[in-house]
Amino acid sequence: MRLHQALQLSPGDTVAIIGAGGKTTALWRLAAERRDDGALITTSTHILRPSPDACDVFDSPDCWEALQAKLLPGQVVCAAYPGPEDKCTGLSPALFAAARAADTPILYEADGASKLPAKLHRSDEPVIYPDTDVVLILAGLRALDRPVGEVCHRFQLSPRMAQDPQRPFDPADLLETIRDSIRACGAAKEQLRILINQADTPNRLETARPVQETLQDEGYFVRTGCLRNPFWP
Repeated sequence: MRLHQALQLSPGDTVAIIGAGGKTTALWRLAAERRDDGALITTSTHILRPSPDACDVFDSPDCWEALQAKLLPGQVVCAAYPGPEDKCTGLSPALFAAARAADTPILYEADGASKLPAKLHRSDEPVIYPDTDVVLILAGLRALDRPVGEVCHRFQLSPRMAQDPQRPFDPADLLETIRDSIRACGAAKEQLRILINQADTPNRLETARPVQETLQDEGYFVRTGCLRNPFWP
Protein backbone atom coordinates (compact mmCIF):
# COMPACT_ATOMS: atom_id res chain seq x y z
CA MET A 1 0.00 0.00 0.00
CA ARG A 2 1.28 3.45 -0.90
CA LEU A 3 1.89 5.76 2.03
CA HIS A 4 -0.42 8.40 0.53
CA GLN A 5 -3.20 5.83 0.54
CA ALA A 6 -2.44 4.59 4.06
CA LEU A 7 -2.58 8.14 5.42
CA GLN A 8 -5.41 9.37 3.18
CA LEU A 9 -3.21 12.06 1.63
CA SER A 10 -3.59 13.68 -1.76
CA PRO A 11 -0.50 14.16 -3.97
CA GLY A 12 -1.45 17.84 -4.05
CA ASP A 13 -1.29 18.26 -0.26
CA THR A 14 1.39 20.37 1.37
CA VAL A 15 2.45 18.29 4.37
CA ALA A 16 4.42 19.27 7.48
CA ILE A 17 5.99 16.29 9.24
CA ILE A 18 6.61 16.51 12.99
CA GLY A 19 7.29 14.31 16.00
CA ALA A 20 9.83 11.49 16.08
CA GLY A 21 10.44 7.94 15.02
CA GLY A 22 10.48 8.02 11.23
CA LYS A 23 10.02 11.61 10.02
CA THR A 24 12.82 11.48 7.47
CA THR A 25 11.75 8.05 6.19
CA ALA A 26 8.17 9.28 5.79
CA LEU A 27 9.36 12.45 4.04
CA TRP A 28 11.34 10.61 1.39
CA ARG A 29 8.74 7.85 0.97
CA LEU A 30 6.08 10.45 0.19
CA ALA A 31 8.49 12.26 -2.14
CA ALA A 32 9.25 9.05 -4.04
CA GLU A 33 5.53 8.46 -4.53
CA ARG A 34 5.23 11.96 -6.04
CA ARG A 35 8.28 11.69 -8.30
CA ASP A 36 6.31 11.18 -11.53
CA ASP A 37 4.61 14.56 -11.12
CA GLY A 38 7.63 16.18 -9.47
CA ALA A 39 8.15 16.67 -5.73
CA LEU A 40 9.52 19.53 -3.64
CA ILE A 41 11.18 18.81 -0.28
CA THR A 42 12.37 21.34 2.30
CA THR A 43 12.35 22.10 6.02
CA SER A 44 11.16 24.95 8.21
CA THR A 45 13.95 24.21 10.72
CA HIS A 46 16.91 21.95 9.87
CA ILE A 47 17.40 18.80 7.86
CA LEU A 48 20.40 16.61 7.15
CA ARG A 49 21.78 17.11 3.67
CA PRO A 50 20.36 14.26 1.58
CA SER A 51 22.62 11.66 0.06
CA PRO A 52 23.06 11.88 -3.73
CA ASP A 53 20.70 8.96 -4.31
CA ALA A 54 17.93 10.39 -2.10
CA CYS A 55 16.89 13.19 -4.45
CA ASP A 56 17.37 14.10 -8.08
CA VAL A 57 18.20 17.77 -7.51
CA PHE A 58 19.65 19.58 -4.49
CA ASP A 59 19.15 23.31 -4.94
CA SER A 60 19.77 26.44 -2.87
CA PRO A 61 17.61 28.96 -4.75
CA ASP A 62 17.84 32.72 -4.32
CA CYS A 63 14.39 33.36 -5.78
CA TRP A 64 11.19 31.52 -6.63
CA GLU A 65 11.79 31.69 -10.38
CA ALA A 66 15.13 29.88 -10.01
CA LEU A 67 13.51 27.13 -7.95
CA GLN A 68 10.48 26.86 -10.22
CA ALA A 69 12.74 26.12 -13.18
CA LYS A 70 14.03 23.01 -11.39
CA LEU A 71 10.59 21.61 -10.57
CA LEU A 72 10.05 19.16 -13.40
CA PRO A 73 8.08 15.92 -13.72
CA GLY A 74 10.13 12.89 -12.79
CA GLN A 75 12.30 14.78 -10.30
CA VAL A 76 12.46 15.06 -6.51
CA VAL A 77 13.94 18.46 -5.64
CA CYS A 78 15.33 19.23 -2.18
CA ALA A 79 15.48 22.99 -1.66
CA ALA A 80 17.81 23.77 1.23
CA TYR A 81 20.92 25.71 2.23
CA PRO A 82 23.99 23.86 3.56
CA GLY A 83 25.29 24.72 7.02
CA PRO A 84 27.64 23.28 9.63
CA GLU A 85 27.74 19.56 10.47
CA ASP A 86 26.04 18.59 7.21
CA LYS A 87 22.79 20.22 8.36
CA CYS A 88 20.73 22.45 6.09
CA THR A 89 18.17 25.15 6.61
CA GLY A 90 15.16 25.27 4.31
CA LEU A 91 13.16 27.71 2.26
CA SER A 92 12.48 31.09 3.81
CA PRO A 93 8.87 31.88 4.68
CA ALA A 94 8.79 34.19 1.65
CA LEU A 95 9.98 31.50 -0.79
CA PHE A 96 7.66 28.95 0.79
CA ALA A 97 4.76 31.38 0.33
CA ALA A 98 5.75 31.99 -3.30
CA ALA A 99 5.72 28.26 -4.00
CA ARG A 100 2.31 27.89 -2.38
CA ALA A 101 0.98 30.90 -4.30
CA ALA A 102 1.96 29.02 -7.46
CA ASP A 103 0.02 25.96 -6.23
CA THR A 104 3.19 23.94 -5.73
CA PRO A 105 2.71 21.24 -3.05
CA ILE A 106 5.55 20.93 -0.54
CA LEU A 107 6.70 18.19 1.82
CA TYR A 108 8.70 19.50 4.77
CA GLU A 109 10.08 18.59 8.17
CA ALA A 110 8.98 21.07 10.81
CA ASP A 111 10.88 20.06 13.94
CA GLY A 112 13.86 18.01 15.11
CA ALA A 113 14.19 15.01 17.41
CA SER A 114 17.95 14.30 17.44
CA LYS A 115 17.28 10.91 15.78
CA LEU A 116 15.33 9.66 18.81
CA PRO A 117 12.02 7.76 18.54
CA ALA A 118 10.05 10.09 20.85
CA LYS A 119 9.85 13.84 21.32
CA LEU A 120 8.33 16.68 23.34
CA HIS A 121 8.15 20.25 22.03
CA ARG A 122 9.47 23.57 23.26
CA SER A 123 7.21 26.60 22.96
CA ASP A 124 8.87 27.58 19.64
CA GLU A 125 8.30 24.18 18.02
CA PRO A 126 7.18 22.98 15.54
CA VAL A 127 7.47 25.63 12.82
CA ILE A 128 4.34 25.25 10.68
CA TYR A 129 4.05 27.59 7.70
CA PRO A 130 0.76 29.08 6.48
CA ASP A 131 -1.02 27.24 3.66
CA THR A 132 -0.02 23.85 5.06
CA ASP A 133 -2.78 21.35 4.30
CA VAL A 134 -1.84 18.45 6.56
CA VAL A 135 0.34 17.94 9.65
CA LEU A 136 1.67 14.40 9.88
CA ILE A 137 2.65 13.39 13.42
CA LEU A 138 5.13 10.53 13.85
CA ALA A 139 5.65 8.51 17.03
CA GLY A 140 8.14 5.64 17.26
CA LEU A 141 7.43 2.36 19.04
CA ARG A 142 11.13 1.59 19.41
CA ALA A 143 11.08 3.93 22.40
CA LEU A 144 9.05 1.40 24.38
CA ASP A 145 10.71 -0.37 27.32
CA ARG A 146 13.89 1.69 27.03
CA PRO A 147 14.93 4.39 29.54
CA VAL A 148 12.87 7.56 29.08
CA GLY A 149 15.95 9.77 29.23
CA GLU A 150 17.60 7.86 26.39
CA VAL A 151 14.71 7.72 23.93
CA CYS A 152 12.65 10.92 24.33
CA HIS A 153 14.02 14.22 23.04
CA ARG A 154 13.37 16.98 25.60
CA PHE A 155 11.94 14.50 28.12
CA GLN A 156 12.61 17.12 30.81
CA LEU A 157 9.53 19.03 29.60
CA SER A 158 7.30 16.33 31.08
CA PRO A 159 7.07 16.31 34.89
CA ARG A 160 6.18 12.61 34.76
CA MET A 161 9.19 11.71 32.63
CA ALA A 162 11.61 14.07 34.37
CA GLN A 163 10.77 12.51 37.73
CA ASP A 164 12.49 9.26 36.77
CA PRO A 165 14.44 9.35 33.47
CA GLN A 166 15.70 5.80 34.01
CA ARG A 167 12.29 4.12 34.06
CA PRO A 168 11.08 2.36 30.90
CA PHE A 169 9.18 4.42 28.33
CA ASP A 170 5.62 3.07 28.38
CA PRO A 171 2.35 3.45 26.42
CA ALA A 172 1.28 6.37 28.63
CA ASP A 173 4.47 8.19 27.58
CA LEU A 174 3.74 7.37 23.94
CA LEU A 175 0.28 8.88 24.27
CA GLU A 176 1.72 11.92 26.05
CA THR A 177 4.19 12.62 23.24
CA ILE A 178 1.46 12.35 20.61
CA ARG A 179 -0.85 14.65 22.57
CA ASP A 180 2.06 17.07 22.92
CA SER A 181 2.52 17.12 19.12
CA ILE A 182 -1.21 17.72 18.63
CA ARG A 183 -1.12 20.63 21.07
CA ALA A 184 2.12 22.11 19.79
CA CYS A 185 1.22 22.20 16.09
CA GLY A 186 -2.14 23.88 16.66
CA ALA A 187 -3.70 22.27 13.58
CA ALA A 188 -7.38 21.50 13.30
CA LYS A 189 -8.32 17.88 13.94
CA GLU A 190 -9.26 17.30 10.30
CA GLN A 191 -5.77 18.43 9.23
CA LEU A 192 -3.97 15.87 11.37
CA ARG A 193 -2.66 12.44 10.46
CA ILE A 194 -1.04 10.42 13.25
CA LEU A 195 1.32 7.59 12.35
CA ILE A 196 2.47 5.28 15.14
CA ASN A 197 5.53 3.85 13.42
CA GLN A 198 7.97 0.99 13.99
CA ALA A 199 5.32 -1.69 14.60
CA ASP A 200 7.78 -4.29 13.40
CA THR A 201 6.98 -6.94 16.03
CA PRO A 202 3.64 -8.39 17.17
CA ASN A 203 4.29 -7.11 20.70
CA ARG A 204 4.81 -3.51 19.54
CA LEU A 205 1.69 -3.69 17.41
CA GLU A 206 -0.41 -4.92 20.33
CA THR A 207 1.09 -2.35 22.71
CA ALA A 208 0.20 0.45 20.29
CA ARG A 209 -3.39 -0.67 19.79
CA PRO A 210 -4.90 0.90 22.96
CA VAL A 211 -3.13 4.19 22.20
CA GLN A 212 -4.49 4.16 18.66
CA GLU A 213 -8.00 3.34 19.86
CA THR A 214 -7.94 6.09 22.50
CA LEU A 215 -7.05 8.71 19.90
CA GLN A 216 -9.51 7.35 17.34
CA ASP A 217 -12.28 7.54 19.95
CA GLU A 218 -11.44 11.24 20.21
CA GLY A 219 -11.90 11.67 16.46
CA TYR A 220 -8.29 11.63 15.27
CA PHE A 221 -7.01 9.85 12.17
CA VAL A 222 -4.46 7.28 13.38
CA ARG A 223 -2.58 4.49 11.63
CA THR A 224 -0.14 2.05 13.18
CA GLY A 225 2.40 0.39 10.92
CA CYS A 226 6.02 0.20 9.86
CA LEU A 227 7.68 2.43 7.28
CA ARG A 228 10.96 0.58 6.77
CA ASN A 229 9.27 -2.76 6.15
CA PRO A 230 5.94 -1.49 4.89
CA PHE A 231 3.21 -2.98 7.03
CA TRP A 232 -0.32 -1.59 7.43
CA PRO A 233 -2.64 -3.86 9.46
